[in-house]
Amino acid sequence: MLIRKSFHFIRHGETNSNVKGICSGGKMDVPLNPKGIEQAGSLRKHLKDKKFGAIFASPLKRAIDTAFLATGQIPILSADLREWEAGDFEEKPVAAFLKHIRDLPAHIPLPKGRVSRGFF
Repeated sequence: MLIRKSFHFIRHGETNSNVKGICSGGKMDVPLNPKGIEQAGSLRKHLKDKKFGAIFASPLKRAIDTAFLATGQIPILSADLREWEAGDFEEKPVAAFLKHIRDLPAHIPLPKGRVSRGFF
């Protein structure tokens, strides 16, 4: 018998790195900015009638805070949900990072970086 369950995937709220177009991968633990906090709180209004069996987040502060603010539940942390460690691209423009990875196979690490086993 196939059991049907819904699944919600939420990206973290805005950070100052997002605003500046700066790459902050899995190694940079940048927090949510005020708008990101507001976004997560706003999402909670849309999720208020949902019952979650479990909430998972990467161990990065921006993901933990978004998960908690959006659901009111403390998330279970999973390193497999971390973003790539962007190595030489950390704190550099996202455009340069995207250009580099466009044709890069997923198993190839970035220069001085790490490929996550989880999501990008």
